[in-house]
Amino acid sequence: MKLSLIIVLAGLSAFADPGEDLHAAARRGQLAEVKRLLEAGAPLEWKNSYGSTPLYMAVFNRHLEVAILLLDKGANPIVTDTFYKSSLIDGALQKDLKDVLLKIAEKGHKFSPQQLTRVQAHPSVLAVALKQAYVPGELADAMRAAAGAKNDASLALLRSAGAAEFKAPAVDPAVLNGYAGDFGSPAVPLGVKITAENGQLQVRADGQNAAPLTTDSATEFSFAPASLKLVFEGNDKFVLHQGGQKIDFFRKGSTAMPAVKKVEMALLNKYTGHFTSPDLPLEVDVFAADGVLSIQATKQPKLNMTAESDTVFTFAPAGAKMTFAADGTFTLEQGGRTAKYTKAK
Repeated sequence: MKLSLIIVLAGLSAFADPGEDLHAAARRGQLAEVKRLLEAGAPLEWKNSYGSTPLYMAVFNRHLEVAILLLDKGANPIVTDTFYKSSLIDGALQKDLKDVLLKIAEKGHKFSPQQLTRVQAHPSVLAVALKQAYVPGELADAMRAAAGAKNDASLALLRSAGAAEFKAPAVDPAVLNGYAGDFGSPAVPLGVKITAENGQLQVRADGQNAAPLTTDSATEFSFAPASLKLVFEGNDKFVLHQGGQKIDFFRKGSTAMPAVKKVEMALLNKYTGHFTSPDLPLEVDVFAADGVLSIQATKQPKLNMTAESDTVFTFAPAGAKMTFAADGTFTLEQGGRTAKYTKAK
């Protein structure tokens, strides 16, 4: 019996993959375990089937201490996964991980002009980033973003780097006042308030701070630090553009707001829970309320899904489809790729 046990244990250890273990520990934010695995020689750049590394997982899940440790150990920040085609640096920008961005800048990485529009929100990071060579045209969008946010420190840094001054186009205050009001969307359970003050629009989502919008035209307004653009189609509707997605928002109480298809709660309740996938950094919570299924991925806003059938739900702005199986799992399809999610026990 003792010999048999030793053989079994030896067989289990033979199949252990320290790189995969490091990947999982980074995804969970287990700092002590990450340190132990690194000291044991786990490969720093191990990748899963979608090309994400331990550092990518730590950044995507906002595990700051783990991410800094991996960067200090020499982890490569130039990583893009093949499922969402999202880069590690864009993830750090989206999640506003200032210390990670500063560490990447200190390593000599040159941010793209689009990335600089978000880096400018942090003058200390921008100061290091601008040690790289940029031509004035590459700084134009960052200058526009800093001007819209009235970020004087970043404006001074960009001017010193050769950026040209930005002047927003003038729009009749009556036009801006016409856009003001409370808006909602059938796609996301999030209210948005638009206000007009001193010739500038501001946008504030439920539970968030107001953000000043840069005027791009009489109908288009942007907030570059979040790669956000609002395009108004009359006074009762605007389209929110962000991260490659387009979501329609409608003035609350107006006839423009479309009806939402609802499903029996007894059915939807079977799908609720916390789900994980071995291949993707996203963990997903599934909720049901008032006949509507909604999901919330790791550190992401809650999204309302459209019921296509009793088992299939979609989110058109992101081209995502969830198909639930009888065993309680669901398959996520997006961008021609598929991932299986299992409910946590």
